[in-house]
Amino acid sequence: MADSRVKHIRLMANDALRRANCDSPPVPIEEVARSLGAKVLFAPYEGDDLAGMLINGGDQPIIAVNSAHHKHRQRFTIAHECGHLVLGHSGESHIDRTFEVIRRDAKSSLATDISEVEANQYAAELLMPLKFLVRDLPGIRIDFESDEKVASLAKRYGVSAQAMAYRIANLFM
Repeated sequence: MADSRVKHIRLMANDALRRANCDSPPVPIEEVARSLGAKVLFAPYEGDDLAGMLINGGDQPIIAVNSAHHKHRQRFTIAHECGHLVLGHSGESHIDRTFEVIRRDAKSSLATDISEVEANQYAAELLMPLKFLVRDLPGIRIDFESDEKVASLAKRYGVSAQAMAYRIANLFM
């Protein structure tokens, strides 16, 4: 993805944080979703591959999240679906003529669909904002062989250690 697009997505995520009055981690992702006009609903889905979906086209966008998944994955799913919402992505499948559906599933992590890549970038920018990490990382030496510091940051931000390690590596390495 082009640097200009990453910067644009970062600005959009920072705007959502500002609108939700969030200035420190963990980001209250459900409040952010509400500030963007979405309603968040949790329900168990069969199979592990469906994390959630954005249902857009009614009175209010709905972010449906798989309640059977780990809390960290649920938070990322909400942030990812917020990304689809604010980035104006069209649906991949349709329910009825008035409801667009964008699913968060295994395809979204393959980096083959630009809208999925962008929604993942938005989720990372929203849950682990650069401005927060810059504040939290000075003087901290990250050793990816030792998970202790990454795990501590992940806990602070309410994300998985894998997501935090990936974010730090992409921003600072």
